[in-house]
Amino acid sequence: MRNTLQLYTFLFALSGTISLSTNAQEIGDIYQGGIIFYLDGNGGGLIAADSDQSTGAEWGCYGTSISGADGTAIGTGVQNTIDIEAGCSTAGTAADICANLTLNGYSDWFLPSKDELNEMYVNLYQQGLGSFASTGYWSSSKMANGLAWNMNFWDGYFGGPGNQQIQNVRAVRSVVLILGCTDATAFNYDASANTDDGSCLDVVNGCMDATAY
Repeated sequence: MRNTLQLYTFLFALSGTISLSTNAQEIGDIYQGGIIFYLDGNGGGLIAADSDQSTGAEWGCYGTSISGADGTAIGTGVQNTIDIEAGCSTAGTAADICANLTLNGYSDWFLPSKDELNEMYVNLYQQGLGSFASTGYWSSSKMANGLAWNMNFWDGYFGGPGNQQIQNVRAVRSVVLILGCTDATAFNYDASANTDDGSCLDVVNGCMDATAY
């Protein structure tokens, strides 16, 4: 115990010369396969693919009654995409493109909900990030049977075109950020962390006996 306490004392004595800068991820950062466009403040976030997956896809299955897919809030895009896939077997629809996408090592992409699409517009498109086109983008949120919410990126307004209309598609995925030291050789390595926060401390070897010469 004495040696452990002495080591901590020694490390804290050195802390004035060690930079403890925070590397927490921010909106617009490239991270885990795409660009961060939303953070919930509790470690969760949403990432957009770095390019469009289609410049002309239908929402799909016009005239078919699809159960669910009516969530509009942040966090509902995943279930909307699942509902669309379950109720529409047509390949190449907006949701189908996202659900079957493997990009930058990740395969858990989905079509964003209405509010998720809005966050992407505000935090990426309006900031000149993400290489978006000034055109319409599909959300996964159903307005009514045969109609779905889209957003026109040239003016930021939502519409409800028929499912057979073509729009651009941008896939998203959700992430959980666990901040900590990710350097396995560091004194304070955190095996549970997936995002380095700049807090890593080097292991300092030496005599910890305060009575030694």
